[in-house]
Amino acid sequence: MKLFISIVLPKNVLEHLASIQKHFSNLRMSMSPVEKMHITLRYLGECDLDYVKRGIEKARFQPFRLILNKAGIFDKGSNGILWVSLHPSEDLIKLRESVNASVPKITTREHEGTDYNPHITIAKFGNIRDQVLQIIPEIKVQPLVIDVNSIEIMHSKTTPFGSKYESVGIYPARH
Repeated sequence: MKLFISIVLPKNVLEHLASIQKHFSNLRMSMSPVEKMHITLRYLGECDLDYVKRGIEKARFQPFRLILNKAGIFDKGSNGILWVSLHPSEDLIKLRESVNASVPKITTREHEGTDYNPHITIAKFGNIRDQVLQIIPEIKVQPLVIDVNSIEIMHSKTTPFGSKYESVGIYPARH
């Protein structure tokens, strides 16, 4: 199964992110469906669900809060990702380290030496970087709070209509 570990977003945050997408409605972009928006803690790729569940049960964290920060882009050659970042959080970094330690035998490119840039993907785009960058200064990201009380193992299924995400395990905060 293709899996990732995530933090699910509350309704008010999803509604705000959808309102940000509207600023880009005149551009040719692939908007992230609101129901698929999340914060990825770790992408695992194809792996054994039972192994991941046994590992994630060992992850420990106390409830904490995250706050939306600002909009920006990642450049990926001729493609890009429009995202909303989070204010820096030691609690989030500690949670990610706990998740990484709980499933150590799974190695992905993301886990091998790249920096962790916590964000929420709201759209993907092609050769329109300059137009996207012109709109970003107009975006007022509200500093909404995300209460992190649990993490989820998500299964990413490819269908003829795109990918579908399904929760296959919810793990509450615990010390």
